[in-house]
Amino acid sequence: MSLDQVLSSVTSTLYFIEQYNEVIERSGAKQLRHHSASNTLKQYVTTDIDWKYLLKIANLLTFSTNFEDREKALRIATSSLLFTNKNDGFQDSSVSLLKQLLNFRTIELAKKKGILEQNVDNEDPTVSEVLAEKRIEIFSKIFVGENQFFIGNHFQNELWDSFHSNRVVSASAPTSAGKSFILYKLLIDYLVNNADANVLYLVPTRALINQVYSDLKAEVSAIDLDIDIVTLPLEFLLGNSRRKIFIFTQERLHILLASIQPKFDVIFVDEAHKIGDSYRGVLLQHAISKAESSNTKVVYTSPFSENPEKIKKFHLENERFEAIHTSEITVNQNVFWINQEPRSTKKWNAKLAGDNTQTQSVELRFRPTTQTKRLAFLSAELGGDESGNLIYVNRPSDAENVCKLVSDYLDIADTEENEVVKLIELSERVLHRDYSLAKVLQKGLAFHYGNLPQIIRSKIEELFAQGKLKYLACTSTLIEGVNMSCKNIFLRGPKKGAGNHMLPEDFWNLAGRAGRWGIEFQGNIFCIDTSDSTLWPYGAPKKRKEYRIESAIEKSLSKTEMLISYIEDGLPRINDSNFYQFNYVISFFFDLYNKGGLREYINRFVESESVDTLYDLVGHQYQLMDSYVNISVTNPGVNPSGILSLRDYFVQRKNRIEELVPSDPASADALDSYVKVFSRVNKTLSQSGDEFGNHKRSFMLALLVVNWMQGQPIAKLIRDREKYEKKKGSNKSINTIVRNVLEDVEKYARFIVPKYMACYLEVLEAVAREYQLEIDTSALEQLQVSLEFGVSSQTHLALIRLGLSRTSAIAIGEFIADDSLTDEGARVALKGIDLASSDLPALVKEEISSLATEVKVGS
Repeated sequence: MSLDQVLSSVTSTLYFIEQYNEVIERSGAKQLRHHSASNTLKQYVTTDIDWKYLLKIANLLTFSTNFEDREKALRIATSSLLFTNKNDGFQDSSVSLLKQLLNFRTIELAKKKGILEQNVDNEDPTVSEVLAEKRIEIFSKIFVGENQFFIGNHFQNELWDSFHSNRVVSASAPTSAGKSFILYKLLIDYLVNNADANVLYLVPTRALINQVYSDLKAEVSAIDLDIDIVTLPLEFLLGNSRRKIFIFTQERLHILLASIQPKFDVIFVDEAHKIGDSYRGVLLQHAISKAESSNTKVVYTSPFSENPEKIKKFHLENERFEAIHTSEITVNQNVFWINQEPRSTKKWNAKLAGDNTQTQSVELRFRPTTQTKRLAFLSAELGGDESGNLIYVNRPSDAENVCKLVSDYLDIADTEENEVVKLIELSERVLHRDYSLAKVLQKGLAFHYGNLPQIIRSKIEELFAQGKLKYLACTSTLIEGVNMSCKNIFLRGPKKGAGNHMLPEDFWNLAGRAGRWGIEFQGNIFCIDTSDSTLWPYGAPKKRKEYRIESAIEKSLSKTEMLISYIEDGLPRINDSNFYQFNYVISFFFDLYNKGGLREYINRFVESESVDTLYDLVGHQYQLMDSYVNISVTNPGVNPSGILSLRDYFVQRKNRIEELVPSDPASADALDSYVKVFSRVNKTLSQSGDEFGNHKRSFMLALLVVNWMQGQPIAKLIRDREKYEKKKGSNKSINTIVRNVLEDVEKYARFIVPKYMACYLEVLEAVAREYQLEIDTSALEQLQVSLEFGVSSQTHLALIRLGLSRTSAIAIGEFIADDSLTDEGARVALKGIDLASSDLPALVKEEISSLATEVKVGS
């Protein structure tokens, strides 16, 4: 009989089920605030659970690779620590179990909270205990370079070994298994052992670039090596070190590869399941294909995916490949279902997820007369005045409303926390004095969504992690990879994206954020109104659901007939989401066709009778593009027929081609110039034919984009929009105006405009070369990067490259005369500025001061 069969037999017995369910119920009851707020830990000590039996079974379960088995082992070990007396010997067994699970952080947490003695090790260990300790030391100790080491958990050890044995590795593990930590250690170890090395770290969002940059800067500072950390895709900011770390999104990587081709030795792909995310998934796969060589090591990590081996199909050279699927778990989660009692809006029932779990009553102070109040009041009642409460909302406007309601429900006094007061000042000056963020911050609460300025978003995350902000209302940012954990998560009918109900696998990825390893013994997920199938169309969350990796390219190829028709029809510019994504796929296919790998690639995903047809059609389009095909490859997502249409537009006007060059953003005629450019894009490049709307909309967007590139503060963009709305008689609230401006900056200034402007300039320059015409585009060489960061000077970019937010770079740029500084020049300039006498916000001063005083990373 196999181990899995033995474990299945044992854990399916009625006695084990009864005992384990009692452990779960006790764990759940302790987490409900109104049952535990006035109680001490001693009141949860129980004598009616057969701990000796459960601990023996848990010891067996530690040898399993099954997620549910290891989850049971961890819960039994943790609960035994919490619910048994110190003198009965069970806690020693719990510590032994946690060591077998390599969960040393939980042991340290128990010491910190006084549950365990500081010197918990057995003074008279048995031979088996000594051997177990030695086994952990021998097999779990991982050395980074020659002098550093750490004890890795099972997943981390497996990934470490696989990295050194294979070229491509795809690893899947639950949230909080330590994926980021082990990637950092692998990266540092590689740089320590290789004097010349380029390492690429791909992340799905800009917010994660900032987080990974901060984390890796700390790692690099601990070793005596000269290492450049690169976050901007500009050659003059790459640094001079022989060792480089590039931290990019797929968009930034495409920008870099369009100008230079660095040799990457290792590529780490964080949140690899994002390879299935619509056009950005196609872009990610295309970027990796362009960046890797046959010798490049590529490591993918994804959150608890059922088929990490699927990644193998995306690499044409994949002989040395390994998939790792681990069930490592570090913190248990309790999932609660919360539903209203019949005929009583203030009385609610809370129970652990499941059909036969016990129900406990929750009574609210006020009647939740709206849907938003249900979420806010229950979050406040169950979270109380403790920290670590995250409320998931579907829209930024919901976040604003929920925070106000939680504050009113708990009747919170104004905060006197100095760091929060500084953040209030920053919000009022960077956004708007009347924007609701400052008001909820006064109560020690905050909201968080992706469009907020980086310096504000980062400070909110920091203060929430420190417990100085007790509640945080958050949108789907948390699923997009921001590594922010909490104690409690509250959800009601969660959605992701444009009104789409959250998939079960996304829910469980989010749920994995509950329970801060080394800070909490358990995490809690409170699901509200689970009996309402319109809110929870996939059913009330009960059993963990794994991601299924499926690339966006593969999804497009599953619509082979539609794709073939689209190409046969000449790539019509029609507003269709499928066609929009097909444009990214075709750009990738042009690249593969040029390299000779297209037929082999599509053979893996397309029925054999369609392979030749699709291959020939792509080849025909490739020939039609002629010398403009490379523009399609370097500008993924732009319709190839639109590129030819724009070429024809320029050719017809070649006698006045200089007039078609966009103005320098700092020029007095920039606004008029960009309104005209947007009109030309609508007529030629735009897939919908109406990307920038009518003339009034184009004018408003052009004004925003020009001011953004000129480095105008966000607050000015908001004031300009406020004046515009008042002038046309609109009664939009300041909250709405702020959200709209931030959304337009994110959607247009940082994405749509750079996407089309880069292509516009390449086509214009190609026509000028073809007809031997002279045009001057030197002022627009860094246009894409200027648009993404909202600055136009080299000095501003250097300051951002050094680690300043856009907000601080613009603020301090007012004191620097030279607009062409590189890294070292910017550092020297910073040290010469008298911050104390300036009127900058306190947090801006702190960010600048911190950068001005630190030494060069790695020096």
